[in-house]
Amino acid sequence: MRRLSFALLLLLPWTSGLAAERTWYYLTTGNGHGFQVFDRRAGKITQFLEHPYRFVAPPDERRDGGIGRRDLAHDAYFGVSVDG
Repeated sequence: MRRLSFALLLLLPWTSGLAAERTWYYLTTGNGHGFQVFDRRAGKITQFLEHPYRFVAPPDERRDGGIGRRDLAHDAYFGVSVDG
């Protein structure tokens, strides 16, 4: 028990600086009807997907690609356009 507590005391100064910096800025969420990716740095939803998978159907027998999912947030703009 003493060895374990001594080892933890030695590691404590090394691990204290690791939690200070955020390393992942994306939050993914979905409710079964749509799937979103929120970018914390940009402060907005960057992707609004109709399907959680990258491809919704295979193109051929080899299944090495497919018909890609649509990004519904690509052309969505919820602001007001003034003068064109």
